[in-house]
Amino acid sequence: MKFAQIICLTLLSLSTFAQVNLTKLQVEYQDRPLGMDESKPRFSWQMLSYSASRGDRQSAYRIQVKDEKQSLVWDSQKIKSDISIGISYAGKALTARQKYTWQVQVWDQKNRLVSANSSFETGLLNSGWNNAQWIGSNDLPLYSNYLSVYKFQYQVQLDEATHSKKASFVFGANDPRLQNKNLNIQGVANAKNEAYIRFELDITDSTQAFFNVFRAGYDPKLKRITLYIDSQFQQICFQKPINIKHIPSLRLVILACMMCTSIRSTKTIKSTRHPKTQVLSPLQDSI
Repeated sequence: MKFAQIICLTLLSLSTFAQVNLTKLQVEYQDRPLGMDESKPRFSWQMLSYSASRGDRQSAYRIQVKDEKQSLVWDSQKIKSDISIGISYAGKALTARQKYTWQVQVWDQKNRLVSANSSFETGLLNSGWNNAQWIGSNDLPLYSNYLSVYKFQYQVQLDEATHSKKASFVFGANDPRLQNKNLNIQGVANAKNEAYIRFELDITDSTQAFFNVFRAGYDPKLKRITLYIDSQFQQICFQKPINIKHIPSLRLVILACMMCTSIRSTKTIKSTRHPKTQVLSPLQDSI
């Protein structure tokens, strides 16, 4: 009978212990990083509770780090704290190109102990770089055709019957990332049809044609001033004036957009398939 009681108590203890677990053990916010060059890496983990009751929390922790020979290089000792992220290494100097294993022990609010293990590997750290040189040219070439973020090709035609002077192409409308302020760095939350990008061909000036870029729903300062107003982001003047008489005819527009660049030049090419083709090409110009 006494033996059965001992077994029941043991099983109850194991069941209680299993209600708390440690997960997402990371070093420098990575899972088991390789080639790490941080001399004082930061450790983090998450405490996972399977208990039906509320209020489970960390009350203390202890981190131990060992090298490949299983020699202890850091022991934080037991620290009473609920912090489990960004804990900096404070042991012996780490050796380059070495695999380290580490263990974290966590005590909960009832002083129950749970532990977990992981590892990380160091890179060259501050050694081995004395005679190193960057491979390649010192120049920084820009290959716009290979580095473009996106490209557009569309046809545009002004309405000859109504003598229209402007024609637009709209894209990026109702982007869900711009409808939730938690999904964009601008902090905007647009309603339906309030966010888009618009490319506009403008021949209002009879002597010069322009290509305008408008954005709506990107700037929180302009929010709700006028519901569907869009602000001019860029204006590009065609280097070679377009023959106004030929404007109503169908035109093919090819546009390439670069990351951190804006469109600054235009050129016209001859095409047997599209004789009136306007090509807008980007040049390096930080915005």
